Amino acid sequence: MGCHTCCVKELARATLVRSGKAPWAAASPLVRKVSIPALARGCPTELAVLDLALRGTGYFLCETLELSEKQTNKTVQMLDKAYEASRSLHSREPHLSRWIQRKPCEPGSAGSSACLRSWHTFALGRHLPEESEQPGFVAAVGDLDAYLAGVASVLARAVTSALSLSPVDCLADSPSMAMLRGLRYPEVVVPISEEVADKSELRFGILPHVDFGDFTLCHSENGGLEVWERETHTWQSLPARQLCFLVGT
Repeated sequence: MGCHTCCVKELARATLVRSGKAPWAAASPLVRKVSIPALARGCPTELAVLDLALRGTGYFLCETLELSEKQTNKTVQMLDKAYEASRSLHSREPHLSRWIQRKPCEPGSAGSSACLRSWHTFALGRHLPEESEQPGFVAAVGDLDAYLAGVASVLARAVTSALSLSPVDCLADSPSMAMLRGLRYPEVVVPISEEVADKSELRFGILPHVDFGDFTLCHSENGGLEVWERETHTWQSLPARQLCFLVGT
């Protein structure tokens, strides 16, 4: 997750970082708020607060502040457009588009369509669909990508500074036990009366356990995304439609 040129200035006016004991404990007395604009400026006070939060158990939830109805609506619209563009792209049959790839089918499912989807990403310079093939996709997903990159860029630099890590490593050498690694959508149990062609769709193409590395920003259109909490050895639900920076769990 590298540093991108993006609309950090606009992001800073509408976002804060909150750390707490756990995402599902909203009333936790351990909640600390950290200002994104202050982190971006390298404010020593905010870096000290971030340092305390990073060295304990917890998480970070990037919240869009209710500064104005206009700003809130803009964020929601950005998410809606990106998710709609992604759904439209992935609804196409793989053989109709060179942009859709599928991972091999799970063991024992030879000949079936129960293959796990390979998600689209801008990472590593992957090419994007032409406008003629998928109208509006690049613009919609690009806007959300810039928004997420802004959060990631500021937090990556701040965390690197707070933990006195080498800028070159940028979290790569962080102790694995200090970082959250597990994310999943649990498979949905379908009533016998209902037919589902591809059961992998019920967990959105994500395997029961995925290693996202040391620095994770995640978001979900709907509820259901779960994270592994090392302290209690249990899966816990993340809030829907929020950006979550997961660390120290």
